[in-house]
Amino acid sequence: MLLAYANGYLEKNLQYLSDNVLRMPYTPVTAQWVGRSKKLQEQGNVAIDHVKMGGWCIEHACNTLALWEDLPHVDLYTDIDRPFIDLILEMEHWGLLIDQYALTRVEQQTVDRTSPMETELKDELHVDNLNSNPQVAQALRDQGIIGTRKTKSAKDSVGEESLKPLGLPVTDKLLKWRSLMKTLTTYVPALRKVDNTGRLHTEFGYTRTGRLSSRNPNLQNLTGDSKFEEESDE
Repeated sequence: MLLAYANGYLEKNLQYLSDNVLRMPYTPVTAQWVGRSKKLQEQGNVAIDHVKMGGWCIEHACNTLALWEDLPHVDLYTDIDRPFIDLILEMEHWGLLIDQYALTRVEQQTVDRTSPMETELKDELHVDNLNSNPQVAQALRDQGIIGTRKTKSAKDSVGEESLKPLGLPVTDKLLKWRSLMKTLTTYVPALRKVDNTGRLHTEFGYTRTGRLSSRNPNLQNLTGDSKFEEESDE
């Protein structure tokens, strides 16, 4: 797949390459599920024809070998992309060392900031649940505050892009509270997923634009908030 990408094929799946490069047949393993109910598929209760499955696996292996032999081994692959695989695997193996004490400090400091802020917002907006967009939208309307955007269903949006341009104290406080809460609910839990050596192991991927992606956890989803960095350094 990486060799195909280096040759300009952005659709890096075997079916596409079999059809468009090799002109060879390709049967996905999901073919055995055609006509079966979605519920059975989700439960894994679809009977497998092992003879057919074996034939398809052989077909996939033959097509992969044919691609390897057919596609030019361009410099982008041999000099950059192929050696890069070893580096990525090493990065995944060693992981990232996370200072759990610093993370706990940031977590507690964030809780100390969000708790009074949440109380103030509930008092100012007269809402019980700040995570309820309908409640927040209605509370803002009651105060004559309308966001700059609508949702797809033509309702008042209370998202950042809608509220940030207003520059009002209450909307700015709401957006800040949301940002801090994301630290508690998204960033901190993701950084807790360490092994017994205190290292976090993510899975890196290669996107069609040539950049790296990651998952389990998604490191791109970590905050770039300078306040988060300041607290972790204190």
